[in-house]
Amino acid sequence: SEKQIANSSICSACGGEPRVSEDGQRLISLKRCTRCQHAWYHDIACQKQHYSKHKNDCRRWAKNLVAKGARTNDDSRP
Repeated sequence: SEKQIANSSICSACGGEPRVSEDGQRLISLKRCTRCQHAWYHDIACQKQHYSKHKNDCRRWAKNLVAKGARTNDDSRP
């Protein structure tokens, strides 16, 4: 099972912190997996890189969210 990363300040794929914008003025927030709400990514490239490791846990976590009545986007595959 994938180690759950509950901290939104670390990318689940590369382990990196949020990146600085091109102008250097702000941090670019990580995006959360809309299906399971557990994984965080810099961008679609990080999400795609991590998906093969993440998909089984993602499905399980998403089912738990649905069982608890939370809304998920079950089609959020890269």
